[in-house]
Amino acid sequence: MLTAVFRMWLLAGIALVAGTSAGHAREPIWTHNEPPLRLIDQEDKTPVRVLPDNAKPPTLSPTALGNLRRYWLELISDYRLPGAAIAIVQPEGVVEETCVGLRNIRESDEIDADTLFNLGEATLAFTTLLAATEDRPDRPIFERKATTISPLFKMTEPRAQANATVGDLFAMTAGVPTYSDKILDPQWAQPEDVFALLGQAPVMSQPGQHFRYSQLSATVGGYLAAMEVGNQKRGLYSNFIDVMQQRLISPLGMTRATFSPRKAKESGNVATGHIKAEFSYNPAYFEEPERHPMAPLSGLRISLNDAARWLQTELAQGIAPDGTRIAQPISIRERWQPAAVQNSEHRGLGWTRLYHAETEVVLAIGQYGEQSAAIGIYPAYRTGFVVLTNSGDADAERLLQAVALGCAEMLKESRQSDPTPTIAREVTAQ
Repeated sequence: MLTAVFRMWLLAGIALVAGTSAGHAREPIWTHNEPPLRLIDQEDKTPVRVLPDNAKPPTLSPTALGNLRRYWLELISDYRLPGAAIAIVQPEGVVEETCVGLRNIRESDEIDADTLFNLGEATLAFTTLLAATEDRPDRPIFERKATTISPLFKMTEPRAQANATVGDLFAMTAGVPTYSDKILDPQWAQPEDVFALLGQAPVMSQPGQHFRYSQLSATVGGYLAAMEVGNQKRGLYSNFIDVMQQRLISPLGMTRATFSPRKAKESGNVATGHIKAEFSYNPAYFEEPERHPMAPLSGLRISLNDAARWLQTELAQGIAPDGTRIAQPISIRERWQPAAVQNSEHRGLGWTRLYHAETEVVLAIGQYGEQSAAIGIYPAYRTGFVVLTNSGDADAERLLQAVALGCAEMLKESRQSDPTPTIAREVTAQ
């Protein structure tokens, strides 16, 4: 079953972003073939199903949670993973937590709930939450034309440039070709280079018509959202970091999260990525820029405690753990909704919606620096999970899948005495 689900995840476009994913090769653009167009999946137009406001999340028994925890530990042991940090979260807080293994197998320091991991492309879901804090009924940010935010935004086709929205860029439906990701080298590039490259890339389709995986597109969307929130006179990167800190990291009480590799290392509690050897794992050391040009897509380092606080805010539909509302419920849920476009792969604004045994789950998954991460939300149960592991191989992926499946089964079994979820009709297809 895990193998079948893994194939489904890959087909759903949850391609894990490796540390060298931006690539260095410069292939001629005419050597790339476009995938065949598929019709819009009508399932993508179905609104996300959420638990009614007057209903409580299911009560998870100590026995069920204990069985799930033992299952996780067996998997980690069987796969011989270096370590992992896993939590089950509801709006009120963490209901189950497991931290196991070593930050670096060559050293003796154990992983705990404050250990920092690379979040990888799951960072994009956090960046769209930043945009949601600026979303207003009279000025919806995801529908805002990119050209109205900054003159830096350029596309090679005038109509696409005029019509592309922040939502199109986040959802990777702006018409940006996938192969443009291979041109940018994060070791030397600056955020301004991301905009320059977008301004030179061919437009493959008009915005809002066709999904094409594009790190470039999503990154530009993140910088534009930060520019709308912050001070456009500051540099792109500095402004992005400042507004992330002011709008999300501080209000959510995320005391460890950082976009700085230097600060993460200086904290003294950071996980090292590992590469699988024949019978074990070896630490993976690689250079990463202090100011990553694609920070809105894959630059966040996060602990289990901080990820849980973020997830609490998602589950409470915009209410931070301290009770402060940072975004409206409709703005939170709109990000979970898949884009109703050709070849959508069920992706929305940083999130991908899938189903397991009729259980809806919204996922943000990433991999960077031989580390893997997953944030999952079961909207109909107002419950979610976090998985962070310092391995980036297939066994780490299997652990992520197994946690998602195990949680879905546990929640289904807990549904006996809970109300049936209703459709959140406010969330419209994009």
